[in-house]
Amino acid sequence: MTGAPAAGYGAAVIVPPARRAAIRRRLLAWYDAGHRSLPWRFPQRRADPYRVWLSEVMLQQTRVAAVLPYYRLFVERWPTLELVQRARSETLTAFFRAHNVRYQTAIDRRIAAIRQELPLTSDPAAIQPNRLLVEVLLPQLRAATTAIQRLDDEIAKLAPELPDYALFRALPGAGAALAPRLLVAFGERRERFPDAASVQQYAGVAPITKRSGNKSSVHWRYQCPTFLRQTFIEWVGQTIPRSFWANAFYAGCKARGMQHQAALRALAFKWIRILHRCWVDRVPYDEARYLLALQKRHAPLLKVAASLES
Repeated sequence: MTGAPAAGYGAAVIVPPARRAAIRRRLLAWYDAGHRSLPWRFPQRRADPYRVWLSEVMLQQTRVAAVLPYYRLFVERWPTLELVQRARSETLTAFFRAHNVRYQTAIDRRIAAIRQELPLTSDPAAIQPNRLLVEVLLPQLRAATTAIQRLDDEIAKLAPELPDYALFRALPGAGAALAPRLLVAFGERRERFPDAASVQQYAGVAPITKRSGNKSSVHWRYQCPTFLRQTFIEWVGQTIPRSFWANAFYAGCKARGMQHQAALRALAFKWIRILHRCWVDRVPYDEARYLLALQKRHAPLLKVAASLES
């Protein structure tokens, strides 16, 4: 990153080309490990600009979960910018209303964005292959969506029958989606994870510390089941508004200058210690009981919580 310094940020930092390449590789590796699989991101790093732009238009002030069901149908009907710009406003409005977009202002904003957008190119050699790719991939996406729904239904049926399911279903923010994933993360064999540290290290939540002489470094753990790590990160994010102490812990991390993801990993590290104890003892988590334990130990975390209340 070079150039004139931004106002208020001091002198610019000149990063050598070799270092920039290393940073780029690490960022791409981080993205490949943790990104969400979404239809407008496929194929990886070669996504069609039209589909990416369309997702940005549809996702304004809207959750991803609300857009996914009809995004595929929209692309099937209008696979290129040229085709969607030919569509009448009444047709587009009817499509959005049929797929639960209730606010006319949101519909008008999307249609205006469609009308105003300019194509990156009009070269058929660039447009036609991408259009064919979309048309080929959409049936595969339909089949994958059907298969995923079938798996979700089977998980919803079988998970409650497992003896440890109640331990994870009772966790704040777990819900029907994350409780089975947390159950699978721990499994049923207690001897597999004799202590919380073994779970933290296996899941990649615990960082790696390297020491050599008087030098030491702490860095991200790359070799781990990334979906398992993402399960913990997603879940602890859900606990922040639902758990008194988790909210205080996250706020304390942010106050010390941690970035959001680092704060989530720190919170996951702490939560895994609690979950491991509940799992070993086969006792559901009890927020009130844990807060009483913190109070008896005069935990500093309670001071952070008190400052948030004041």
